[in-house]
Amino acid sequence: MSELADAIQIIRLTIDGVEIAMKLGSASLGTMQKAAKFLKGMLEYEQADLELLKNLIKQAKQKREKKT
Repeated sequence: MSELADAIQIIRLTIDGVEIAMKLGSASLGTMQKAAKFLKGMLEYEQADLELLKNLIKQAKQKREKKT
């Protein structure tokens, strides 16, 4: 679960960075779009990892139930 917590922290820091850049007005619209794409990619990647983890746990439970 520490990987998930690390990913959440990275996403939060990225959002904070985007917010600061927007407030300062130094970032262009293109930069904001790239940051949004990056965040979307990170979220999709973490969601895929979470689904894989859920499936592995489910398979392990099924194997354990078959043995008993």
